[in-house]
Amino acid sequence: MEMEEGFSMIVIVRDFSLVGECIEEVLSVIKPTEDDRNKRLETIQEFVNSIYSAADLGGSSVKPFGSFASNLYAKSGDLDVSVELSNDPDSLTTKKKKQALRVKRINALSEVRRVLQIKGVARDVQFIPTARVPVLSYVSNKFGISCDISIDNYPGRIKSRVLYWLNTLDKRFGDMVLLVKEWAKAQNINDPKNGTLNSYSLFLLVIFYFQTCTPAIFPPMNEFFDVDDPAGETKLACL
Repeated sequence: MEMEEGFSMIVIVRDFSLVGECIEEVLSVIKPTEDDRNKRLETIQEFVNSIYSAADLGGSSVKPFGSFASNLYAKSGDLDVSVELSNDPDSLTTKKKKQALRVKRINALSEVRRVLQIKGVARDVQFIPTARVPVLSYVSNKFGISCDISIDNYPGRIKSRVLYWLNTLDKRFGDMVLLVKEWAKAQNINDPKNGTLNSYSLFLLVIFYFQTCTPAIFPPMNEFFDVDDPAGETKLACL
């Protein structure tokens, strides 16, 4: 009996060792290099240069968000970019103004599409004005990076900042996010356009796990911020 238990322990240890080696191998393939980061920065600059002359976009700024801004991106990850036309978050506007802002943003994306086509820097261009957040998707001809362009994406930028900060607290968070996203992609459940989970949903699952594992790695979210929540709960998922 003692030999059987000892043998079982050896098998378990070996299995964990193999799992660790497998994880490290996967991470070595999907984690970006400095060259990957530079290509994304150049892709952003290429986009800025392309829309600089567009009359309807004068005075706007371009800000990356999403996994690249939060430093939770994989080599094959998309690049999310927000063209900032307004300083007003949607939550601070009336219904009538929201509708006017939506029309303005759709028109701005249409102008972005026109300019990108004229400059010849994009392929596989897709314009989706009916989405909850209107988006223009394309692939950079020069760098081969997929880009999703939206207008005044204030919620996306805020969520990216929170995730970037969480990523600085524990190195394991970023690795776990990349592994979960890669698994979800392999299972075809990481494509919101087809009704499956978006990346932010996967981030929240990892955060929840880090809060509930034993011992916990992250505390409850309301302990992160030195503010009072009048509702008595933290609304990270609604940011």
